Parts: sequence; C-alpha cells; structure tokens
Amino acid sequence: MMKYFLSAYFIFFANILLAQNAKIESLLKALSPAKDTQRISILNELSSAYLKIKSAETLALAKSYADEALLLSKNNKFNKGVGAAQYNLGNITLNSNDVKKQAKALTYFLSALDNFKHSVSADKIPLCMRSIAFCYHHMGALDKAIQYTDSAKRLYLQLKDTINSINSLAFEGHCYFDIGNYKNAYALGMDAWKHAQNTKDTSCRMTALTHLANLFLGAGLPETALDYYNKIIAYEPSVFQHKPIKHSVLIWSLIIGGEAYLQLKHFDAAFNLLQYLPPDNTDSEYNLFLGHIEVWQKQHENALSYYKRGFQLDYQKGLEISCARYANEIARTYLFLDKFDSVKFYATKSLAIAERVNALVEKKNAVETLSDLYVQTKNYEQVYHYSKWYKTLHDSLAPEEYRQKMALVQVQNELENQKQRGLVLTQQNKIKEQQLSKEALLKNLLLVGVGLLLLFGGLVVRNNRRKQRVNLLLQQQKEEIQKTLNQLTSAQAQLIQSEKMASLGELTAGIAHEIQNPLNFVNNFSEVNTELIDELKTELATGNTQQAIELANDIKDNEQKINHHGKRADAIIKGMLQHSRSSSGIKEPTDINALCDEYLRLSYHGLRAKDKSFNATMKTDFDNAIGKININPQDIGRVVLNLINNAFYATGERRKTEGEGFEPIVSISTSSIQPPSSTADKS
Repeated sequence: MMKYFLSAYFIFFANILLAQNAKIESLLKALSPAKDTQRISILNELSSAYLKIKSAETLALAKSYADEALLLSKNNKFNKGVGAAQYNLGNITLNSNDVKKQAKALTYFLSALDNFKHSVSADKIPLCMRSIAFCYHHMGALDKAIQYTDSAKRLYLQLKDTINSINSLAFEGHCYFDIGNYKNAYALGMDAWKHAQNTKDTSCRMTALTHLANLFLGAGLPETALDYYNKIIAYEPSVFQHKPIKHSVLIWSLIIGGEAYLQLKHFDAAFNLLQYLPPDNTDSEYNLFLGHIEVWQKQHENALSYYKRGFQLDYQKGLEISCARYANEIARTYLFLDKFDSVKFYATKSLAIAERVNALVEKKNAVETLSDLYVQTKNYEQVYHYSKWYKTLHDSLAPEEYRQKMALVQVQNELENQKQRGLVLTQQNKIKEQQLSKEALLKNLLLVGVGLLLLFGGLVVRNNRRKQRVNLLLQQQKEEIQKTLNQLTSAQAQLIQSEKMASLGELTAGIAHEIQNPLNFVNNFSEVNTELIDELKTELATGNTQQAIELANDIKDNEQKINHHGKRADAIIKGMLQHSRSSSGIKEPTDINALCDEYLRLSYHGLRAKDKSFNATMKTDFDNAIGKININPQDIGRVVLNLINNAFYATGERRKTEGEGFEPIVSISTSSIQPPSSTADKS
C-alpha cells in the first residue's frame, strides 16, 4: 500500500517537473534577444520557475537569476523589477537551511514591499504583505503578523480578490489563536468560512475549515474539531485512496483529525491516519503527531526522538512558537521518565521562547509542566508559585464558558442551516405544485373548449365553496386537536414532575446519610485543627521551629481534607437539586461512573432508612477508560435510580420468600464499546 502511495506521489510531482521544465525552456529561448526591462522580467520569471522545483541545484539557479535581475533593475532604476527580484530572494531564503532564514527573508520582503509601492504594483503589494506576515508569525512577532495580514486583507478586498482576502482572514484568526485570543480567532474564522462558502474554490474552503478545526482542537473541543475535519475530507475523499494530496493544507487537516482522535481516546482511528500522510512532508506539526502516537503506545524513547527531530527542524526554519511547543513536549516526556533535570531544562527553554514571543498558550503549557515537576520533586514553594501563575494564564485565555459558547453557537448555526434548507425545499415544492396546477388547467381548457367554459366556471365556484366549508371544518378540528394536545402536554409535565418529587422523597433519607459522613469528617478535622493550633502556639512560644512546621503541615493536610469533604457534601446537595429540577434537554459532559455510584449508594441508604431490616451487598465494576460522555444527567440519573430501586426491591422480595439463606447482591457495571466506524463517538 505504501509503495503504491509513494509511486503516485512520484508520478504527480514528475508531471509538475515536466510542466516547469517546458516553461523554463520557453523562457530561456526568449532571454537571449531580450533587453532592458523585458530581460529583467524574464530573469525574474526564470527565478520563480526554478524556485518551484525546490531542489538544491534549482535553488542555486533561482538565486543566480534573481541576483542578475536585481542588479539590472537597480542599474535601470526599475523599481518593479527590484521588488520582484527581492521577493524571489526572500522565498529562496525560506527554502534554504539557514537558521536565521526568517529574519533574512523578512529583510528581502520589506525591501520588495517598498519597491512595489514606488512602482505602483497594486497586485504585488498585498502578496508581499502576506509573506511579511508569515515571517513575523514564524518569528513569534504576532502583533506585527496581525497588522500586515489585516492590511493585505483590506487591499485584496479593494482589488476584489475574494480568494486571497478569505485566506488572509483565516490566517489573521490563526494569529489571534496563537496569542490566546480565542474570541477574535473564532469571529474571524467563522467570517472566513461564511465567505468561503460563497466561492467555488475548494482550497479556499478547506483553508477556512482547517483554521476553525485547529481553533476548536486548541480550545478543548475535539468533537467539534472532528466535525470540521469531516467537512474538509468531504472535499478531498481521494486522499483515502492513497492519491497525491493536491492541497498542502490537507496535510495539516489530517494531523488535526489525528490529534482530535487522540484527545477522544480513539487511538486506532488516529493511528490509521498515519498511512495517508506523506512521510517526507514539511508540516511542523507532523513530528508532534508522531510523538503523540508513540506516547499512546507507551514508547516514550521513540516519542522523544520525534519531538527532538521536530524541534531541530523548526529551529532551522526559525519557527519560534513551534520550538516552544516541541520543547514542552520533550519536557513532559522526560517527566514521565522521572528525568527531572532534563524536564527543568526543556520546560525552562519552552517558557523562555514563549515569553519572548508572547505566545500565551505555549507559556501556559510550559508553566504547567514546571508546576508538575516541582510537585514530583516536592518543592512546594515553587509549586505554589507556578500553580498561581498557571491559573492566571489559564484565566486570561479562553474560559470554559466561552468554549461552551463556541460549541453552542456551532450547533445553532447548524440548526439555522437546516432551517434555511427546509424553507428553500418548501418554496421549491410550492413552485412545482403551482407549475403542475397551471399545466393541468391549461390542458383541461384546451380539451373542454370554449363551449364548456361557463359550465366549468360554475363547477369551479361550487368546488371553491365546498373547499371553503371543508377547510373551515378542518380548521375547527385542528384547533380542538391542538387544545387537547396542549392539555396532554401539561398533564405529562405535571406527571413527570410528580414522579421526580416522589423519587426525590425516596432519596431524602439516603441523602441525609450521605451528607452526614462528610459533615462528620469536617467537624472532626475542625476540632483536631483547633487542638493543633493550640499546640502550634505552644511550640512557637518555646522556639521549637521544626515541630511548629510539622504541626503547620498537619493543619494544612487537615484543611485539605475538610475542603475535600465539604466539596463532597456540596456535590451531593447539587445532585439532589439537579434531580429535582426540570430537565433542560441540553446534553453536557458527565462522569457516568460517578453518577451510577452516587445513585447506587443514595438508593441503598434511602431503603435502609425506611426498612432497617433491609440489607444487601453492593458491587461495582466501572470502566475508568470511559471518561466523560455527552448526556442529559437529570434524565439518565432518573433512569439509573429507578433501575437500582427496582433491583433492591426485587432482591428484598426474594429474600422474604427464600429466607435467611439468600444473600441479596445488586451490582452495576459500565464498559466502553468502540463502534465499527472509526469516526463514531464512544457509547
């Protein structure tokens, strides 16, 4: 399969090479007789043609032609030629192996922009601005990248270049994402996608969707990221037939899809995508994805090799943000291997790069790694410092409620699209019905003839009156049915609420028992802390610092336990309130294991409160790999509670019939079942 894949790529690029060679031959023939500005234009075209082949030899030829064009342009004071040559030299520099190539290329692009402005080359100015923005983005100067991208976008709009204006809009959103401004990133991304849908350009649509997929993946919404990924793949399904990838953005899309699968723990689906990625691609996320695959397989040494290779490649390219990301991944892998000196070295490196370029996402991740390191090494002073810093950075990014809002808006957009499609379909059906009615009427008029026109008119009048009477009767029946339906709906709601309140009454005793345990812990630890504080004062008064520190640590541990049991009581009360509340119908991520365990114990203690002689053994077998699933917790909770109540009742009744020899056992288990489709959610 891989052999076929590589062969297809070879044929694809061989065809590109043949086309470029034909163009180069044509330009070389035209070069000899050409003079002055015509010769300069041909030299710049030759440079661009050789640049597209991207081999070491052709890059050298591209540079030689660009240098000659630059020299001739300066001698002839031909600003447009100078700008074109400098623009080519900037792109040639980006394809070199120079570590500082981003800065060198930026110098060429800035000079080219100045010359394009003096030569009034309106179509070249925004193109040059986008190249400048890309350089600033790779160097981590995100504010300047946003500035130049926005300027390019406005110029493309003036030139009515829709495709490039949309691509600029999407890239501007990506820059805001990198600085942690999810609000602007989302607004610009959705705007780009809205305009892209009005074009027929597949690459433009895929670019807009890929930036949105990347945003939702970074915001911690992998399900939504996969929705966009599936839309992208719909434009290029041939990629799964091992055909050449025509659009480079598709490589990034495949990696985003793989990362989303990994976050959702669909490991097989993520691993499956590897075979469709060309092994020699230059996407900076490629080695990161390979490393994550190795971590999933617990091959941490292999993961380190991919992360380090990705760091080295992106360092040579001058990609600052990517280097910070790779350095942090290396640090986290070393943390798993308990190599703490290496963790500190790479995490500090990642933090230094992120602070230098003000990339908040990478800065937050590096600070989190350092916090985890000091937890492992029990340096609690540093833990406090970095934990506090991490919270500040996390709060300055996208809070949970905003990520949920993004997901909700996405759902609303989809519903609105469905509504619009329904309206269009209804309108089309009406038009078809009108057309059919007109055709039937004309046919009847032609067959009947002029002589039967009056009779036909009388029949039409009589039919209309009959229809009016029928319609009136139908309207009355409809109103009566609607009234009955409203009454039934109201009665149903009352019955549901009554059922909930009844089940809540059954739970009351169990809830009281469950709350009593954490309250006892809170009271006990509070009394212990009071005694410890008295002892602490005594030790401090006598100057016994070491003993005082140990007492302070004991007090701190007790406070954490008080906090834990207080939260436990709070969770029980919230669960009770949630159970009694009317269902909103909105699904939310829920820990199904915790929900089942909670209602099992509440049901048991509720029955025990009513019947002290009742006793049963409770067994649980929960699958910890499930994680949180998207359900309506009130509705599912009531179902689980009813099932458990029925189970306890059945075992109690059977014990009455079989006597003391029967041992009632109620067990509950959960398991994760992977559907056959690799894109399906876990159930």
